[in-house]
Amino acid sequence: MGYGFLFNIDACIGCQACAAACAKKNDFFLGFRRVQKYELKYRGKNVVFYYSNSCNHCENPECLRRCPERLYFKRRDGIVIHKMGECRACLTCLKACPYQAPKFNHQIGKVSKCNLCVDETGDPLQPKCVKACPTFALQLVHEDYYQPMAQYYHLPIDTIGKSHITQPSIKIIIPPELQKNGEN
Repeated sequence: MGYGFLFNIDACIGCQACAAACAKKNDFFLGFRRVQKYELKYRGKNVVFYYSNSCNHCENPECLRRCPERLYFKRRDGIVIHKMGECRACLTCLKACPYQAPKFNHQIGKVSKCNLCVDETGDPLQPKCVKACPTFALQLVHEDYYQPMAQYYHLPIDTIGKSHITQPSIKIIIPPELQKNGEN
């Protein structure tokens, strides 16, 4: 792994600024990032939070493994890139990704996905979604930064579904009310 997202669900206010910045940057009606509202039962109380998700730049990306045209590759820094220009829109990668990261762009008739904005500078240090987040809930970090942190909460929701297989690079900071007594 290399770069990945660090997401603090306690800090996210669901404002959609990250999703709007992604859509604007990519001139794409949907964009690659989506913010969803979730509600979990914890100790008899409802805990409401927002979760911002796009491509998780997985350690073992299913899109890369399943693309029949071999249009995905993984850079040494962990960023998963899709060679969109050669895409025939077979949609295999859409079906393979448990996070629904690749999207079919109806405007161009091809599949595309988040590339951490590396096309602008070649360096993923300032993705538009991260720059747009007013509460700093979404950050881009290198694995050296987030590995030493104590504990992460893997959300019991569909978007994190097959994390044991794909090993997504996103790390999610545990909200305080779910940290007590180590219960998740």
